[in-house]
Amino acid sequence: MVLKFWLVVALLFNRSPDEIYRIECWQHIVYVHGKGLSRFISYADFPPILEAEPPTPQDMVRWRKRWKSVIAPEFWTIFYRYQFNRAKSESQLLAWGEFVALVKGLLSTVALEHLRQAYQLEQYWWRHF
Repeated sequence: MVLKFWLVVALLFNRSPDEIYRIECWQHIVYVHGKGLSRFISYADFPPILEAEPPTPQDMVRWRKRWKSVIAPEFWTIFYRYQFNRAKSESQLLAWGEFVALVKGLLSTVALEHLRQAYQLEQYWWRHF
């Protein structure tokens, strides 16, 4: 299992990576077994990433129907903030910022403001240190 995916799953369940014992990827779902945790989750619950094709307007409609809400789960905000924080270069940070701009219509105004502040802080660190 790719370490990056392992970390995403740990973030999703608010656990440390050491508390996740096993992840099994099946056709439409992921099985996660960890400390006090045994769950099946859909791939649709994961936020889109840079390495995949950008989400389409149809994807956004499907997510909203799935969530029964117009805003993304809080986990998405945590996930994107984490990506800003672990960017290995200013250009990678910029790429994540542009990617979040694609899905900003799915985020609450509070989440979007939180991500803007996190992005600006990381950008400041890249430019000054």
